[in-house]
Amino acid sequence: MISRLTKENEGLQAIITEHNGISREYDQLSKLLQQSYKIKQYPGNDGSLQSAAALQAVMATEKAIAEQAYEKFLKPLLQLADANKNQPAKMTAGDKEKLMDLLLSLSFLYIEYLYLRVSELAVGGTIVERLKALSNGQQLNEERLRKLNRESGSRALVLRLGLDHAGIQQLSYPVFEETNLNKG
Repeated sequence: MISRLTKENEGLQAIITEHNGISREYDQLSKLLQQSYKIKQYPGNDGSLQSAAALQAVMATEKAIAEQAYEKFLKPLLQLADANKNQPAKMTAGDKEKLMDLLLSLSFLYIEYLYLRVSELAVGGTIVERLKALSNGQQLNEERLRKLNRESGSRALVLRLGLDHAGIQQLSYPVFEETNLNKG
C-alpha cells in the first residue's frame, strides 16, 4: 500500500512540477506580451479584461489588422507586380500610380498600427476606434475624419505637402490620426 501511494505521490509531484513550469512560462509570455503591446489601448479593452482575455483581444486585433493589410493593400500590390513582371519597363501610368497608392496606403496603415505597438507613441484621435472597426470587419468610415487644416502645423500637413510634391492626390488609405489626407 505504501509503495503504491509513494508511486502515486511521485506521479502527482511530477504533474505539479510540470504545471508550475507551464504556469511560469505562461506568466513570462504574458508579461512579455504586455510589455510589447500596449494592451490597455487595444480595441475592446475597457480595463475590465483579465490577462488571458486581454491577450486574446490583442491577438484578435493583430489578426484583423494583418488580414486588412494583406487583403486591401498587399495582395493587390503583389497582383500588380506579377502582372507587370515580364515587362516592367512597359508598365502603364495607371499601374504605376496604383502601385504608389498601395505602397503609401500600406505604410500609413502601419504608421497608425505602430501607435498601438510602440510604448513611446501616444494613442490619439480615433485610431483605437478605427482599428476596432477594422477588427470587426467594418470598412473605414471616412465621414468621421476631420478635414485637413492647412493653417496650423501638424504631421498630417507635412505628409499632405509631401504627397502634393509627389503629385499624389488620393490614397486608398486616407487616414493619419484624425485627418483626411485626401484632397477634396
